[in-house]
Amino acid sequence: MYRMAIDVGGTCTDGVVVDSGGAMHVVKVPSTPANFVEGFVACLDQAAEVLRLSLDEFLSRLELLLHGTTITTNALLTGAVAKTGLITTKGFRDILELRRGARSTLYNYRVTFPPMLAPRHLRLEVEERVLSTGDIMTPLREADVYRAVEQFKAAGVEAVAVSFLFSFRHPEHEQRVAKILAAELPEAYVSISSEVLPRVGEYERTSTTVVNAAVGPPLRRYLDHLEHLLRRHGFKREPLIMQSNGGVLPAGAAWRHAVGSLLSGPSAAIPAALLFAATLGTRSVISVDMGGTSFDVALVNNGHMQTTMEKSINHQRLALPMLDIHTIGAGGGSIAWVDAGGLLHVGPHSAGADPGPACYGRGGADPTVTDANLVLGYINQEHLLGGAIRCDRAAAAQAIGAKVAEPLGISVSQAAHAVATVVNHNMADAIRLVSVRRGHNPKEFVLCVAGGAGPAHAAELAKEVGVPRVLIPKTAAAYSALGMLHTDLMRSYVETFFTRLENLSLPRLNELFERLEREGVRTLQEEGTPDVAIEVVRSMDMRYLGQIHQVEVPAPPGRLTQAEVRQLAEAFHRKHHQTYTFSDARSEMEIVDCRVLVIGRLAKPPLRPAPPAAGLEAARKPARPAYFAALGGYVETAICDGALLGAGSLITGPAIIEETAMSVVIPPDFQCTVDRYGNYLLSEVQA
Repeated sequence: MYRMAIDVGGTCTDGVVVDSGGAMHVVKVPSTPANFVEGFVACLDQAAEVLRLSLDEFLSRLELLLHGTTITTNALLTGAVAKTGLITTKGFRDILELRRGARSTLYNYRVTFPPMLAPRHLRLEVEERVLSTGDIMTPLREADVYRAVEQFKAAGVEAVAVSFLFSFRHPEHEQRVAKILAAELPEAYVSISSEVLPRVGEYERTSTTVVNAAVGPPLRRYLDHLEHLLRRHGFKREPLIMQSNGGVLPAGAAWRHAVGSLLSGPSAAIPAALLFAATLGTRSVISVDMGGTSFDVALVNNGHMQTTMEKSINHQRLALPMLDIHTIGAGGGSIAWVDAGGLLHVGPHSAGADPGPACYGRGGADPTVTDANLVLGYINQEHLLGGAIRCDRAAAAQAIGAKVAEPLGISVSQAAHAVATVVNHNMADAIRLVSVRRGHNPKEFVLCVAGGAGPAHAAELAKEVGVPRVLIPKTAAAYSALGMLHTDLMRSYVETFFTRLENLSLPRLNELFERLEREGVRTLQEEGTPDVAIEVVRSMDMRYLGQIHQVEVPAPPGRLTQAEVRQLAEAFHRKHHQTYTFSDARSEMEIVDCRVLVIGRLAKPPLRPAPPAAGLEAARKPARPAYFAALGGYVETAICDGALLGAGSLITGPAIIEETAMSVVIPPDFQCTVDRYGNYLLSEVQA
């Protein structure tokens, strides 16, 4: 029997297959943006071919299929969302456009935003009002709801979001509207805020609910198409869809909570980082994943995956518990360009999978990071994706020459090196943002570098940020796909519980935690998780009285005691000091939200040891020139075949290790050791 995870990225679709004995196979195919299902199926086909099975035979032996998808993220970024209406409390239809008043560029009074997901003529008000206490001030006027339904029918609305003031205190009004919509608009996707995000903050709650409604129909259509195709080939189980909280959900639950699948692929990188960091005896790791389109970075401190409830995608605000992943436009396909002032930039725009970098020969004329790495000699033009793509070095040099070298008045090789340097600086800044700027010393972490493009930049990133240990997984090119095989079923719950710590009612707090836990455990049990595999993790969002932002503080299991509340206060002071560099033990504290994460543990495939080294000579390939600024330019560089390097191999720079879908660049002041699992450990050679 087999398990497989497939991560559909903007440029490539990656797959990892593991058999019952732990043997692992990595497959990689180009993504198909016009219809991502085609790339998904191509990945399955290639996996079946590697295993010498037909697609039907492979799927009949597949006991678990996990999937990270970009459908919802792409829908938000491109505007390919459902036609969405909003029903809200009278007087609050413009809350989405009022936002929080903050601008991404502080002094730009003409800042523009993308079109509203629910345009104003489809944001309809109804008479109803609930007070902050949960008491009803104005009963729901159902006639207004039916009037809104008629307007939605006439407009051809596909999805409806419902967000009433203080609905998290009294959800019955929203629930009644949902029943009316189900009866009158049965084809519409309905999203109510008291289910999506029952917490304080009317703008964030409304925005998150509208996003859920807008991306729900595209995700449902995609998953329906995918499941139909899988069933046609004999796969009768339900795929598990990667979520932004670091876990997975069955496909049926995933489309009902569509907003949870945003950034699903990058979220799988964190379980992968923890897996590989454990091989070095640490649980503190900075994970970076440089693919074809983006660069994702996240920090795990002593096993704790950092989360956030403040995230924006294409100016759409989300307030769900999500893994805290910082993303910038820096991938192999990121386009290099020179502005009117003569400054070189790399990204955020990408050549994507189609047409791709200039060297792909598919009509792309813009120079990219991949083109620069090819010109610098870091990539074997005959070997990309194991030879599936033959790169045209002359085309890459021509694109860099015309659009970078000539405007800057430098040579093509200098221009290519400048492109690599700029993208390295951009990525290093992203690493500092999640580490140094949040009170963490990068020297205390392992840097786990992955993605098809990442290993070529790993050593320079480590040098610039000051990380002493770099780990490049053998399966770095399918990092997120592997991470999915090490995830669990997860349900995240958050509910507002406003109270000053000195006025805390322990019975009310304990009742809330227990209710959320019961709901999560029941849901996982209904989805087939055995009781013994369920784990519950609690936390609270706390802040000093009068603050806007809060920090998450872990809470112990069971019924809380007064002594444990005092320990929570001390933990809050410590966390606040680490995050904001100060704390004030004299200030009053308050609890804002209670969070519960219910985890259904899945079996994980073990890492298999690599075969011992057979000697470097067996792995050597013909040398070629590669560019190293420290050595003055191009030098003849040793090339090693990663497939033939065994555990214990030691390679000193300058050298390049070639894998099927990545190149590990070892500069002259670095060395690389192959560990017992076949992963690559880079370290700077001390003079």
